[in-house]
Amino acid sequence: MHAVKMTPIADLARRNAERKAWEAENPEVTAAWNAARVEDEARRRDRERHAFEEESRRLTRSNAPARLERLGCPPRAVALWDSGKGRPTAASAALERMGQEGKCLTLLTGDTGVGKTCAAVAYLASELLLDARDDLPVLFVRATECARMGLYDEGDKKLAHQMRTATALVIDDLGAEFMSDGSIWRTVLDEVIDTRYGDGLATVLTTNLTAEAFKARYGERIADRIRHAGVVENCGTGSLRMRGEG
Repeated sequence: MHAVKMTPIADLARRNAERKAWEAENPEVTAAWNAARVEDEARRRDRERHAFEEESRRLTRSNAPARLERLGCPPRAVALWDSGKGRPTAASAALERMGQEGKCLTLLTGDTGVGKTCAAVAYLASELLLDARDDLPVLFVRATECARMGLYDEGDKKLAHQMRTATALVIDDLGAEFMSDGSIWRTVLDEVIDTRYGDGLATVLTTNLTAEAFKARYGERIADRIRHAGVVENCGTGSLRMRGEG
């Protein structure tokens, strides 16, 4: 008598029934096996997530220099950060304190070449590394360019909005810009600082002026915001560039 050949579907159903019967007869072994399978699957997913996060960090880091330059950061400062050769300075220490002390404003004063802009760019880079999006949630602007802003220009209106809302903002070289009698820059700056102060958004200001001269030029209102929620650091004299350090 020949055995009846089962179809693939019937054979699968038979095997499934046998498995269920065996599991019913051996509940403890079945429970341990299922737990081990769940644990193995969780470990596999953790490995995949870790690999994905590592690759995301690698791509974010490799893309950071180009993103910083698109923001308008000086290529020299970007290159110094990218090389990893920048050394700690009074400016970089002040920016660390801003975060440690829960402040949202930092005013970096001091002579040209003492590392203010390089520290500010490194700070923006650290913010970019926390956010892989390419819509540039941080902003770097030069005061000399901002001083040319107009009241009705749509591009200038957009820039002013970005300055008010960016996750982190650097305004570089305040005091070097020319402000005519009809310039709206002082008003824009006052509004930007006030808005960001109220929203607790990180803001870095660099200047060659002393703190006293800065207050005289930009007014008590801005100075008061910095006193209340900021760090003021005199970064000293003596150019790092002359020593080949910046």
